[in-house]
Amino acid sequence: SWSRQTADTPVCVVRCDGEHASGHAFCQNQVPWGYHVMRCTDCRDAFCPTSVDEDCRKDCMDRSSSEYFCNLDPSNTSCVDECEAECLCRDSCEGLVLDAA
Repeated sequence: SWSRQTADTPVCVVRCDGEHASGHAFCQNQVPWGYHVMRCTDCRDAFCPTSVDEDCRKDCMDRSSSEYFCNLDPSNTSCVDECEAECLCRDSCEGLVLDAA
């Protein structure tokens, strides 16, 4: 089972009102209330293209660019991967850190 390595590693909540998620079978078959929490990489893979955006990755590794994510250890590849996935699919995968998730 997966768990966050650090408190500032994002986990994502699926936003079924997002452009990519609204037409997805998961969102069409779910009750509109409640949180659907998952790894951001899983959320990105399910709801958005899996292409890599170097700007997202760079921002996740730069403490001054990423206000909430990966500030404890920007070299933590697991955190950066989750942060990048949230960045790539922000309209459908809302990233949360600390006790927000």
